Amino acid sequence: MSADDDPEARIRDLERPLSDFARAAELTVPSAGAEGYAPPPRGRGIAVAVGAIAAALVIGAGVAVFLIAGGLTNTTPGHPSLPSGAAPAPSTAPIDVPAPPAEPSPAVPVPDSAVTVTIAGAGENKTVACAGNYVSVSGVSNTVVLTGQCAGVTVSGIGNIITVESTPRITASGLNNRITYRSGNPEVSTSGLDNVVERG
Repeated sequence: MSADDDPEARIRDLERPLSDFARAAELTVPSAGAEGYAPPPRGRGIAVAVGAIAAALVIGAGVAVFLIAGGLTNTTPGHPSLPSGAAPAPSTAPIDVPAPPAEPSPAVPVPDSAVTVTIAGAGENKTVACAGNYVSVSGVSNTVVLTGQCAGVTVSGIGNIITVESTPRITASGLNNRITYRSGNPEVSTSGLDNVVERG
């Protein structure tokens, strides 16, 4: 019987190139201790899976505590809470609609604390419209008539005569000043000597 007729010999001949190739591959793969080669970490996939399971358990426990503590109950003061699965009844409570902001009256200007009208000098005779502003009068022997609504009036100096139509505050200092207001009941503050504030 020749080698071509023997099936086992034929199989050995066919397997020989495969075993030679495997032996050559083993020689080219570095061993675990070779320089520059680190073996793949073992158990890393298991650690990731265990971490994911632990995170899922923590999140699930948090959701359970939230639900048990009543985090999803629908309660409003004065209304009973609904049992789970119940549909809420339509609300019949009145709806509060905010009122539009009130506009200031055109007859009384809104005071602007940033604007102060200053009148100074000696022997002046003036009529000034307050228009909701603060007015400060100083100097000597001035006669001033203030019309409209003033935010506040301050008078200082000597011998000034002031007439105010309307103001919530009057402050007088200095010497011998006379302030007359025509309407309202202003808050009056005086200092100095012989200053008079009166209604007239």
